[in-house]
Amino acid sequence: MSILSHFNKNTYLNSLASLFDETLQRIAEPHLQVNTLDHYVDLMESTAKITHELGRSLLMDALHKMDENYRNSEIRKRYYYVKLVRERTLITIFGQIRFKRTIYEDK
Repeated sequence: MSILSHFNKNTYLNSLASLFDETLQRIAEPHLQVNTLDHYVDLMESTAKITHELGRSLLMDALHKMDENYRNSEIRKRYYYVKLVRERTLITIFGQIRFKRTIYEDK
């Protein structure tokens, strides 16, 4: 079970969408329409923060689904026992992610 499965994914994705909307509204304010380096840097940093968080979320969800699909597969059930579930940490281009991974043992 991944970290994301401990809470409602829709709520999490909605909060990311809200953060993105707030950032865009703040940057798009008429009084902030100044073509300065700070304005562009703020835009790039805000966009990178949101896309990295979304990337981490999607990657953790994909890893969770892959683990769950294999764990429930007939091939796995035929040849392997579930030995244990352990937490893993990976460093990705989106940042660090933590997820749970199932370890198997031959029958």
